[in-house]
Amino acid sequence: MGARDVKTLHAAAQWFALQESKALTNKKVETVKPVTVRTARSTPETQASTALAEQKARAAKTGKASDTEAYLAALFERSGKARKR
Repeated sequence: MGARDVKTLHAAAQWFALQESKALTNKKVETVKPVTVRTARSTPETQASTALAEQKARAAKTGKASDTEAYLAALFERSGKARKR
């Protein structure tokens, strides 16, 4: 038995050990239940801030006084509600 044979047998032993560890790992993976991720819900506050941002963008884009007035009215109405809380 030469050095090449010893090296081949060593590599084969390592391969068999790897295959056994893969079987244990696969068993662990199969037993774990899948986790469902909850998505973020849209709240009235986020809807209001989104609407406010859209009004601001529209006022900046068009430059119309009516759009700017609507944005400022919504902004002051929102800040007034925040103070009442």
